[in-house]
Amino acid sequence: MKKFQVKDGCVVQAYRFALDPSAVQHAALHSHAGAARTAYNWAVARCHRSARCASVP
Repeated sequence: MKKFQVKDGCVVQAYRFALDPSAVQHAALHSHAGAARTAYNWAVARCHRSARCASVP
């Protein structure tokens, strides 16, 4: 992977923050993260299947 290079004259700024969710918010965050992971795994599996199928005559 190519390393990120900052161009001359540019400034890079970052922020770090922490979440302090309530119990209900924590459950919602957990649910959304699980759904995102499931969608990611589905997409990766689909790419792998299509790559294998494309190489079969």
